[in-house]
Amino acid sequence: MAGYAAIAEASETLVELLRDRIDERSDVVAIDRSEIALVSPDDVGADSDVRLSVFLYDVTENDVLKNEPPTVVDEKRTRDPPLALDLRYLLTAFPSQSGSDETANTLDQQRVLGLAMQILHEHAILGPDELPASLAETEVQITLEDESLQGFTDVWSSLGDVSLQPSVTYQFSPVLIDATAEDATDRVSQRGMEYNQPGGEE
Repeated sequence: MAGYAAIAEASETLVELLRDRIDERSDVVAIDRSEIALVSPDDVGADSDVRLSVFLYDVTENDVLKNEPPTVVDEKRTRDPPLALDLRYLLTAFPSQSGSDETANTLDQQRVLGLAMQILHEHAILGPDELPASLAETEVQITLEDESLQGFTDVWSSLGDVSLQPSVTYQFSPVLIDATAEDATDRVSQRGMEYNQPGGEE
């Protein structure tokens, strides 16, 4: 069952995916697991060790799944369909602080962003075996968003007085939060509806 913590578990899944896949690579820029963090870019200070931030900036209802019928629990009870969400994340790379060569540090920053994008491109669909049990009711897609310049500027400007860094946005969808309230099934009404269907009893 996908409970109220599904959003947090989706965020953790995304961060751990990046950490684990980067750990497996021996041919990439050096970046430690702790340098990939679930944090807003405006919380990454000049002395921070964060090299790649993952920030949830938008949550909306999934247009395709929001009209799903109620879930039948048994012959006497139904439950509202899950709340289906699309989560949007801002991935931001930060320059290395390890050297005094600013060009080298900036190039390293861009390598980190490219590496993260490569990993998410290769893992654009996560099946049940790659997801925590609470998210495994359906496949999840990780999609690079085609954000307009104005849309991206609006997102970044909402962060406050922080220097613009190389960033991309991704959608993580769908994330389901199950309803908990159950309704009694009206058997008389159901039979009446069946009789009125084409081919039903007269």
